[in-house]
Amino acid sequence: MFGWLPSSFKGGTGEKNPPKEKKGVPREVVKVVVVHSHTGGKKMWEFLEKNWQECGSVKLALSHQRDFTLASLVEANPDVIICSDPAGAPYQYTNQEVDDLVEYLENSSGKHILGTYASFYHQEGNPTQPHIYDNRKLARLFGFDPSLSYTTKKLSAQPKYFATDEYKGCTLWNKLPLPFTSWGYSSTQTPAVNGSSLPWLVDDGSSNSESNEGDDAYPQTKTADARLRSKGEHTLGLRHELHVMAHSQDGQCVITNFIAPTFTSMYISHMPEYESLKRSHDDAQFLYNAVLYLQGQSSTHSLKELCVNTLASALFMKGFQNRAAVCGLPLNLQLRLCQAALKHGQSEKKVVEMFGKDVVLQATAPLSSSLASLQETSTAAAGLEE
Repeated sequence: MFGWLPSSFKGGTGEKNPPKEKKGVPREVVKVVVVHSHTGGKKMWEFLEKNWQECGSVKLALSHQRDFTLASLVEANPDVIICSDPAGAPYQYTNQEVDDLVEYLENSSGKHILGTYASFYHQEGNPTQPHIYDNRKLARLFGFDPSLSYTTKKLSAQPKYFATDEYKGCTLWNKLPLPFTSWGYSSTQTPAVNGSSLPWLVDDGSSNSESNEGDDAYPQTKTADARLRSKGEHTLGLRHELHVMAHSQDGQCVITNFIAPTFTSMYISHMPEYESLKRSHDDAQFLYNAVLYLQGQSSTHSLKELCVNTLASALFMKGFQNRAAVCGLPLNLQLRLCQAALKHGQSEKKVVEMFGKDVVLQATAPLSSSLASLQETSTAAAGLEE
């Protein structure tokens, strides 16, 4: 159900000559809700709520929801949801809370989610009987594989981020030096194998014996995908959809951006909000910029594309089975919806059941061998494995 970020997109509002603002009067307001998160970030969120003018002209209207539901999110109607080190809080979201987050983001338009540090996994206590807080179900909202293992790793120094070429001029670095050094918590969340930390990224040098020809490359780095050693059958990120904005030199820390039909997300692998105000306000500026960057992505899709993507997603919501209504749509709209559904990850079986083989074959070619070999009957389509 996910799309990709256009390579030309740089973030921000897209305004070349923004209008002059009166001092103290916000140009716009971005609503932000911090959901059940680590108390170590509380001072940062309070600072941004009260002192947003130090960072820019867009007001951040922040609120907190420790216990949240879909209804409470809809009522608050945040533009950006923040998951601030939730597993490290320590807290494990319930299945219902994860479902509510997913439903709010996927069934709205122009919404966003920001995650930091141990968003996905944390364990503490006696190593032989650890307390485990597993939020890996959140991973797909950030473009990561929820079946992978994750851990946390203490850093030997404060995280220093180097922007990838595509993102050097984007809103994320407004009023900040590059490379950017954070004074937040000096640990990072990383992928893991057998409990051992692995870097998010590996060097893209030709000397890397494990490099696989054809992998998607970022400037100076590649996604870790097949090089996750013993878990090489898994993919760290969803190919073509997950973009690295910045990383530490050793690949242990990353900032990533993921875009879906109705929402975008950003993940920061360390915790810039933790105690950093004691040293400087750079991390406050950084997090303010991150929220504005995400909000700026609301305009990356045309209205027509957004409507098609949203409708395509709605067709496959649980309980929708009115294929006759779909068949009654104009053929060109059926083709667009079919293309959007396949592009954003719906299974071949479900797409064929919804649109019929003929429409699917017209909408995209070549298809996978399993789809191409389908029989004409709906019985054969229903038997196709997802």
